[in-house]
Order: sequence, then structure tokens, then C-alpha cells
Amino acid sequence: MGIGAFAGTTGIGPYAAVSASEQLGVRLGVGNLQLGRVQTVGNIDYNLDLDLRWYTLLLDVNPAGGRFRVSGGVMVNGSVLDASYVPALDVLLGNNTYSPEELGHVQGRIEMQPVSPYVGIGLGRPAGNGPGINLLLDAGVAFTSYEADLWRVGGRLPAELEQQLAGDLAMEADSLREALDRISVYPVLSAGLMVSW
Repeated sequence: MGIGAFAGTTGIGPYAAVSASEQLGVRLGVGNLQLGRVQTVGNIDYNLDLDLRWYTLLLDVNPAGGRFRVSGGVMVNGSVLDASYVPALDVLLGNNTYSPEELGHVQGRIEMQPVSPYVGIGLGRPAGNGPGINLLLDAGVAFTSYEADLWRVGGRLPAELEQQLAGDLAMEADSLREALDRISVYPVLSAGLMVSW
């Protein structure tokens, strides 16, 4: 059995592991990562605030009982992704153009699929091979998809154009989702230390 911590592209967090045999082990982990990035879709630069939370359940297979292992499992996603856009000039949304005064600013929420399959390889025995401290290295991928929703905050738009804008924002949300789906294979790279006994 072992406990420890890791850092990587799924964030920083704790791990616990238990061995079923010399070749099989199970790992549980939690990772959290906060960062910001800009996602360009057409002529719009969306500011994305990412609060990534992953809960992992992995099966580790050491084919020869050594340090090399193959891992597979699921990553449960508790992430929150917020999008925003504040226009400085007239902007084309969907099929229509809006001024900053009409539009105000755009807010949005992006959701990742709740459960993502994971496959990867690694070095080190998470549950150890007797008492000691083990270095763990992991490289793999998680497969995910996205849903996006956008809405207007503020602005002074004639009432007769509200339905038109709602349709244009729905088109923009589809474009944002399609742009994010290009990174639907999420790279998982991490390093950690486990204390086993």
C-alpha cells in the first residue's frame, strides 16, 4: 500500500495505491489545476478561466513485475470552465453584427464530459515493493468532449432583436465547442512520490 502526491497536467494532488499482486495494482487520485488561456474562434478571442478537477481510478499492470507499467481507467471530471468576451468594436456574431453598446459583454460556461477513459504508461510501482519511497512517472491521454453555452450580460439591444441575438450566440457556442473538440485528446503527464509500506 502507498500514499503520496503528484504534479502534472491534471494538476496537483494526492494519490493512494494498493497492490492486488506483483503485477496488478489500483490507484485513486485527485488533481486540481487553475489556469487561464485565450481561445480564438473566428474573429473573437474568448478568455477562458479553467478550474480543472479530476478524480482518477486507475488499474496498473506491471507485466514483468518490474518498474514499467501500463495503466488504464477512468477520470471523473469535476471541472469548471468559464468563458468571457468584451467587445471593443463592432463584432460579427453568427450572421449579424452588433456594437459594444448593444452587446454589452458575453459570458459562457463550458462543460467537459463527466467521465473520460484514460490509457497510459509509466515507471515506478505506486504501491511499492516493500517499505520505501518511490518515484512515479506517468504519460497518457484522456478522451473527452465539450458542451458550450453563451449569453449576453448588459448592453442595450432593441427588444425585437433579442431572439436574433439568442440564435447568433447559439451559433457561436457551437463554434466554440467545435474549436475545443480539436483538443478532445487531453495529454496527461505527471510525476510524483509515493511512500509505501
